[in-house]
Amino acid sequence: MQLEKRIVKVDQVPEEYRMFVISDIHAHKDAFKQLLHQVRLKDEDYLVILGDFLEKGPNSLEMLYTVRDLSERQNTFVLMGNCEGALLELLLDEANAHRLKHYLVHTSWGSLLRDSCEALNLDYHKMDPKELQKRLREYLSKEIAILQTFATAVEFDQFIFVHAGIEKREDWEESSVESMLEMPYFLDQGHALTNRYVVCGHTPVSNYSDTKIDNSIILNHRRRIISIDGGMGVKEIAQLNALEIRKEDEGYLYFNHHVDEYEPCEVLFRCYPKFESVVKVAWPNYEIEVLQVGTSFSWCSKYDTKELVFIKNEFIYEKDGHYFCKDDYISYMLEVQAGDQVSLIATYGKYAYVMKDGIVGWIKGDRLKRIVR
Repeated sequence: MQLEKRIVKVDQVPEEYRMFVISDIHAHKDAFKQLLHQVRLKDEDYLVILGDFLEKGPNSLEMLYTVRDLSERQNTFVLMGNCEGALLELLLDEANAHRLKHYLVHTSWGSLLRDSCEALNLDYHKMDPKELQKRLREYLSKEIAILQTFATAVEFDQFIFVHAGIEKREDWEESSVESMLEMPYFLDQGHALTNRYVVCGHTPVSNYSDTKIDNSIILNHRRRIISIDGGMGVKEIAQLNALEIRKEDEGYLYFNHHVDEYEPCEVLFRCYPKFESVVKVAWPNYEIEVLQVGTSFSWCSKYDTKELVFIKNEFIYEKDGHYFCKDDYISYMLEVQAGDQVSLIATYGKYAYVMKDGIVGWIKGDRLKRIVR
């Protein structure tokens, strides 16, 4: 089955406008609604949803209908992501019946397909793949029809909006659907256009840094790419980003907005960095060597690069005689000021793992006061 490519080109653009772009919501409906409330979306504002609003989160069905309702706004553009494309291929292509069953059996995240099996009381472990696909296709016929209405890319003013990226060619419209929905690390690859910015999601922005965990929007003027995926539903430490584009007399202005699902805290007094060496451990290279065990942090060596890194003991685990870091990790002690607000990811002993302005690091737990909402 070949997904249909649908490119929307907007010919009439106001001289001044405000636009919000959100990507990779991954069925986190509450965070999405909180973000829309935060930016105070007005009727005249433009809204672009860059795909992957389904799967890997708790509210796929509700999220689909939320997006469908928003798409009925005059100024909303909804794009398909690789997750929506994969759902269509799994449900509509009979050759993918076995892939559909494999997806249900071997994935652990929230899924529109798994939720539908539960609603139908289907035991997908025991069902014939083709019968399973047929039952789900019939049950989700309305939802399939909704997904098939969404665009692959939108050209608006000086911007191209697409889920993953475009191929490096002047006739970017001829990029394959696969490239538009699945191209990895588009910011590294770049594009061939000199008069357009490409705004995309798909690759979590924190993946682009070897030295920090930072979920903030990346605006690269040299490459003319804006990458906005904050990792929601994919990363253990994530946020949902909204890019605000404001066109005014003086040109284009860009602003970042975000929400996360962590507890807000206030910093009581200034903290200084403790570790001189800042090293990041990230997927897929989680294997480490433990060199010296400490009471709170242990000296370790990254197996692939041999870099030395302080790792909090609770992040270290052993399997089959090898040691691993349990998740993306950074040996970074944040410098914060009294009165700063941070998001508390978790507390480990005397230390708190927090996020400030998208950047993750450590501070002493007794420096924090929880904010009562």
